[in-house]
Amino acid sequence: MLNLGFNVSPYPYGRDTDTRVETMDAYIRLDSDIANIVQAIEKGPGMANSVIFIAGTPGPSGSKREDERWNIPAGQFSPKRAMSLLNIYLIAIHGNGEYVSGYYDGYFFLNRKQIKENGLDERTIRRESAEFLTRMSGVTAAYTIDDILERRAGEDAHALQRNTSIDHAGDVMIVVNPGWEIADSSSESVAETQLPVIRNVATTSPVYILAPTVAPAKIESPVDARVIAPTVTRILRIRSPNAASLPPLRFQKSK
Repeated sequence: MLNLGFNVSPYPYGRDTDTRVETMDAYIRLDSDIANIVQAIEKGPGMANSVIFIAGTPGPSGSKREDERWNIPAGQFSPKRAMSLLNIYLIAIHGNGEYVSGYYDGYFFLNRKQIKENGLDERTIRRESAEFLTRMSGVTAAYTIDDILERRAGEDAHALQRNTSIDHAGDVMIVVNPGWEIADSSSESVAETQLPVIRNVATTSPVYILAPTVAPAKIESPVDARVIAPTVTRILRIRSPNAASLPPLRFQKSK
C-alpha cells in the first residue's frame, strides 16, 4: 500500500490576496503528477491488480483579508484580551484566582485546579464563561464542552459532537464572526497582513475510486464522508475501521 499526499494551498505568506493564477497552476501540476502515478501503475502491477483511491480534502478557509477594499465590515478578535477579560469577570464573581489557563484553536481552557481549590462547580464556571464570551465583539456563539458532548451546540450538533475529542478539547469553544481576523493566533506570522481570517464557505470534497471489481459510475448526489472508509475497506476485502458508523456504498460489479 502506497499513500501519497499533495498540497495545492496558496503560499500563505504572500501579500497578494488574489491567488487564482497560482491555484490554477497548482492544479495543472497536480493533474500531471496524478497522470504520472497512474502510468507507473499501468507499467508496474497493472490496473487489474491495483486499487486507486483519490480524495481531495477542502483547503484551509483562512486567507488574507481585503474587506477594506470593498468596505465590508470586519474586525479583529484577540484571544489574549478575551482570556484576560474572562479571568477578570470570574474574579469579580468568585474571588481571586487564575481561572483561565489558555486558548488554542477556538477553545478556552479553564484552570480546573484553581476551580477545585475554590470549591466551585466546573459546569457552572464553564456556563458563566460561555455566557460572557458570547457578549464579546466578534464572537458569534460560545459553547461549553458539556453542550457539545450532549449535542446541544450549533446548527449541526451531531457533527460537532462527532468531531470533538474529549481528551484534547477545551472547556469553552467559540465561533468567531466570518471575516474577522484572529489577532494573536498561534499561527500568526511576522507581517500583520498575514493574520488568519475566519471564513465560512461551502466546500466539496471529490472522491475517485478505480478498482478492477467496480464498474464505471458517477454518483451525482452528495455522499456522507463517513461511508468512504468502509467502502474502500470493502473493496480491499479487509475489516472496516472500528469507528465506522455507516455502511459502505454499493457499486455495480465490473464484468
